[in-house]
Amino acid sequence: MSGYKSMTVQPIRSREKVEEIKQILKDQSKRDYFLFVMGINCGLRISDMLQLKVKDVRGKEYIGLRKAKQININATLQNEIALYTADMEDDDYLFPSRKGGQTYYQGTSNLLLLSNGCRHSFFT
Repeated sequence: MSGYKSMTVQPIRSREKVEEIKQILKDQSKRDYFLFVMGINCGLRISDMLQLKVKDVRGKEYIGLRKAKQININATLQNEIALYTADMEDDDYLFPSRKGGQTYYQGTSNLLLLSNGCRHSFFT
């Protein structure tokens, strides 16, 4: 990408900082909060998370990804999924854009940085 600068994102090492970030996001955006929670609990890349639909995670014990990779869904994340998807249809994208439809990570630089920090923190 033209004008794109590579950044090193440090993992979040403090549970207190994680809780602080969760509260800020919960107050601002249900979608961004859940993206953070999902990243912390399963360590997926943002490109993998943005492709998911509700039916890929609701009521499941694992997330099946390409290349036969499976990510377990812990009890904490199962509860968050149930709350987040309560008013969503199975074919809805898990992280819809604000205009509807799929969110593309190229247009979500703040989410990209946040998710990358989550992925490297990966608390279980």
